Amino acid sequence: MAKEKVCGIYKIENLVNSKVYIGQSKDINMRFLGHKSVLRRNKHGNEYLQRAWNKYGEDKFIFEILEECLLNDLDLNEIKWINKYNTLDTNFGYNIESGGNKLKTLSEKTKKKISENHADVSGENNPFYGKKHDQETLKRIHSNGNRIKSITAENNFHTKLTNDEVLSIKDKIRNGESAVDIASLFNISKYNIYDIANNKSWTSIGGLIELPETLKQQYKFNHANKQIDEQTAKNIIELLIQGIGNKEISEELNIKLSIIEGIRYKKIWRHLTNDIIFPSVKNNRAKGSKNGNSVLNENQVILIKQRLRDGWRICEISKDMNIHKDLICNIKTGKTWKHIEIEKMGKLYC
Repeated sequence: MAKEKVCGIYKIENLVNSKVYIGQSKDINMRFLGHKSVLRRNKHGNEYLQRAWNKYGEDKFIFEILEECLLNDLDLNEIKWINKYNTLDTNFGYNIESGGNKLKTLSEKTKKKISENHADVSGENNPFYGKKHDQETLKRIHSNGNRIKSITAENNFHTKLTNDEVLSIKDKIRNGESAVDIASLFNISKYNIYDIANNKSWTSIGGLIELPETLKQQYKFNHANKQIDEQTAKNIIELLIQGIGNKEISEELNIKLSIIEGIRYKKIWRHLTNDIIFPSVKNNRAKGSKNGNSVLNENQVILIKQRLRDGWRICEISKDMNIHKDLICNIKTGKTWKHIEIEKMGKLYC
């Protein structure tokens, strides 16, 4: 079972000399897998960490989460932990940058190394200047290019399927079996099945798939469908058939309102709703901050309306509250937030 996503700061520690590498990620567990993968293949971008890994071995390193934090706080927190462990100093750590994707700077040692490795090799300074490849070298280059192109289908080490399994999958697709059932049988994602059915992958095995019109909709891939699984979509459809409003379903199932509306108006999961006519429900869209598209909350709107009542100019409110002028203008003219009312000289100001 996949581990829960953890956003924050982590460290990789060498148990032999206590040197540390500090990093940040919005999914730390996946980042750990990435580090281990490239380190095991001797392909890590940090040569100091890679050399230590090669010297001491994988069992001498531990991966730990230092702090969980919000996505917007990653940069500053990474810098904080790098400074705390002093990992830019090669006596204490393996970091070659100060941290923070937007704020990072290179260590002086790294800057010097880059400078030395990027000397001017243009024109006559290039050791290959004035030379040409001989015919034998050109043939070898051409041969290597063709070899790379031939790494397809099950010869590709990234693939999870064999050629025989793909042939079986294509037969099941042509027979109209569910993408979910096929994916479960072969222990792969249903989106791999969609790719095969739509000739986006494995076209070299078993020929192209030509689906009849009755099956095209079933295997039509829509990125919006990825946000929920098929069983959840069926649950939503059942509630819509019962006449329950979009807003109520959204709150009950804790699913974005836009997804509920997409199913109701047959923009997504169409192969499940083609033959269904949903009963109409008046005023489905949520108001105010309950609307997933809302930028403001009720308290901000009340303050804006009070200031408009008190004679503030739109540009003054915009600057003071760091809110775009168009949003304030729409509130003033009643295009938005009409349901929020305040008193104005004994009358209601909407």
